[in-house]
Amino acid sequence: MNKQVKSVVAFAVGCLVSFSAFASDPFAGVWHVTATPSESAAATGANPFADDILFHDGQFSAGAFAMMGFTTSLYAVQEIDDEPTTFSVTLSSTDRGTLTWSGRRVGSTLLGTLVWLKPDGTQQSYALRGTRFDDEKETVQSADE
Repeated sequence: MNKQVKSVVAFAVGCLVSFSAFASDPFAGVWHVTATPSESAAATGANPFADDILFHDGQFSAGAFAMMGFTTSLYAVQEIDDEPTTFSVTLSSTDRGTLTWSGRRVGSTLLGTLVWLKPDGTQQSYALRGTRFDDEKETVQSADE
């Protein structure tokens, strides 16, 4: 086999390996999410916010909350009818409580909930909506063309 053919074969194998790893986890990557507080959370002063969340090698992290001391954690993907459809994960902080994230992927959109249980026992719930960073980038590039 000549050098060019070997390069093409190596590239194709790399793409297939990358695709199969990505295809096996529908959440893998960085997602831009907006969190909208429930009515009861808003009544206690909770505000909407945006964050970037990362699903990578079975680990989940949330950018803004990592800066507050919330650790990364393993997330679970539940399959329904042989399709990975939902995720759930709990992050904790020694002094800020626990965050329980859960959601599902609907096409290229992530929909879910975030429940923040604070150390004083209060709870704030948020509705989540997001898109994967790569999907947003493709949309912007298409609009620029």
